[in-house]
Amino acid sequence: MRGDPTIVNALELPPKGAEARRLHIRPFPAMESMTFAFGRDPDANALYLFTLGGLRVLHIGDIGNPISQEHLDALRGKVDVLFALAGTHATIALEDLDAAIDAIGPRVVVPMHYYSSRGVLDIEPVETFLVRYRAESITRVGGPELELRPESLPAQVPHIYVQERSR
Repeated sequence: MRGDPTIVNALELPPKGAEARRLHIRPFPAMESMTFAFGRDPDANALYLFTLGGLRVLHIGDIGNPISQEHLDALRGKVDVLFALAGTHATIALEDLDAAIDAIGPRVVVPMHYYSSRGVLDIEPVETFLVRYRAESITRVGGPELELRPESLPAQVPHIYVQERSR
């Protein structure tokens, strides 16, 4: 690893979260898929909620099941940017992801974990997720970087930003 990273395991944080390098991280324990044997505990997963640069960001983790109603209720209206698994196969089903997006109400959704010709996983392409949304609510970034600020968030929600895979 380069630099001096701090590794945070959300499953080791208290339910209300904790600080790591002046960043408050709140965990939402979740289940990974029970349909594949990866040699690790299928319960060992979590969603991570944190605020960075004035944006409330939720990373959906590597969940393979619907998000619990308890978590959806706690997250409703509290997420600006949602990093969402969009490739299915051992992760959340797209119907369950749609329900979570509707319940949570993020301003922005950034799909992740989808098929790339440069990758090794046999999962769905991002288009399988995107066909569920209107074309005017989708922006293809054209690279692996995306800069968002609270004042730049779209009015029409959710808006989906598709980044070009870096690998």
